[in-house]
Amino acid sequence: MRKSMRGKRRSGEDKSFWLCFSDLMSTLVLVLVLIMFYSLYLHFDTMEEATARLLQTEQSLADRESELAAQDEELRISNMQLIEREAALNEALAELEQAQLELQASQLSAQEREELLAALQAQLDGQQEQLEDQQAQLEDLIGVRSRIIVELAGALSEANVQVDTDENTGAIRLSSEVLFNVGQAVLKPEGERFLQRFIPVYMDVLLSEEYADSVSEIIIEGHTDSTGTYIENMELSQNRARAVLQYILSSEFTQLSYSEKQALREVVTVNGRSSSDPVLDANGLEDMDASRRVEFKFRLHDETMIQQMQELLDSFSSAGEETADSAE
Repeated sequence: MRKSMRGKRRSGEDKSFWLCFSDLMSTLVLVLVLIMFYSLYLHFDTMEEATARLLQTEQSLADRESELAAQDEELRISNMQLIEREAALNEALAELEQAQLELQASQLSAQEREELLAALQAQLDGQQEQLEDQQAQLEDLIGVRSRIIVELAGALSEANVQVDTDENTGAIRLSSEVLFNVGQAVLKPEGERFLQRFIPVYMDVLLSEEYADSVSEIIIEGHTDSTGTYIENMELSQNRARAVLQYILSSEFTQLSYSEKQALREVVTVNGRSSSDPVLDANGLEDMDASRRVEFKFRLHDETMIQQMQELLDSFSSAGEETADSAE
């Protein structure tokens, strides 16, 4: 009887033990599931934040390009204003000549007429010289980019370096097929050899004594075709642009001196544009090969140039008013 009761008690204890163990394992599994879901939530939240930052960066670049376009338009309008003011000065000159004729017919003495005419002529010569000087300065401000583009084209042609150049902006496109394998961001040996020929010519013009003070930024910009996702292509385009700069600044690249590399560090930036700026063919379709590229661009101190131009126009306006007052 006692043995039977002991057997029943031991059996009940075993069942209670296994029930507790089962509950514990269920709880552990539930905790692991909750941890897994929380980790997935953090991962997707991080991805959304990274995507938002990338989109914000792209928007900032687009806004900057819009600002530069607006500044170019201001330069064009200012040039037209200067032409109009030049026409007004020519009209003032004609009025001055008429005034000289009237003076000759006036009742002033011969000596007084000569003195007055001499003073007016000296003032006219000074204003004409000032106008010519202002025109030369204005042409120099507007023509810096054009001169850089022309010199780059000539230097690259003389060095027998074949590139695709935008004649309006000076942007130079390098085919990624020469630099990288498809989908990769590691420079090929032939890509390194091409950079060894191209970079010294490009930097010799942009960092020359004539243009170094005018160039505010040199941009190395990576582009991809539309194959793959936007984020994948953004990473690839950034890595390719970074790989180009990293090689140029490395000790392996001996075509630039230490001082030239230091000067480049002060103005160079690296951007990735993903597939946001494709190259289209004649039918308006994406040219996949041409879209995969690395571009070299430069920017000038446009804000300073606009301010200098405005000062020139203001001084010209003051000179015109003084001429009108003298003629009266």
